[in-house]
Amino acid sequence: MLTEALEALAAAGGSAVVQAAGSDAWTATRLAVARWFGRGDTERERAELTRLDRTAAELEGADNAELECARIGQTAAWQTRFAVLLASLDEAERLRSAVELRTLLSDRLSVGTSVTAEGNGVAVGRDGNNHAEHGSVAATMIHGGARIEHPSQPDPSQG
Repeated sequence: MLTEALEALAAAGGSAVVQAAGSDAWTATRLAVARWFGRGDTERERAELTRLDRTAAELEGADNAELECARIGQTAAWQTRFAVLLASLDEAERLRSAVELRTLLSDRLSVGTSVTAEGNGVAVGRDGNNHAEHGSVAATMIHGGARIEHPSQPDPSQG
């Protein structure tokens, strides 16, 4: 039985694999994940590379209607693979492997990730807070979508 933190780590691993597939980060992520699963065994590493290639092929071959379902399925499959491997290790090896996986994910999540802003814009690469006051409007681009907030108008009767 894995702790909640290790389950979350396994979930992050599954998400990272699927997010990297087909991106500029895929080659490095593919190799790092295969190495992590291989644990020094080159045959296991090769088997993982084959699994990772099948994942990428399934995602690339899915049409728009199937893509989200394929992503969900592959994320769950890789999350399970990460969790099963972590659960199979003794406590010392599990802790060491968890640290390695956190490092791998941290490295992979920063590959190919850049933010830019032009003119008077502000770019934030991680968590950020955007707030509108006094008749202004705050807009935030979130993973390709936009969230626009209008501040509440002051009640003139409370002036």
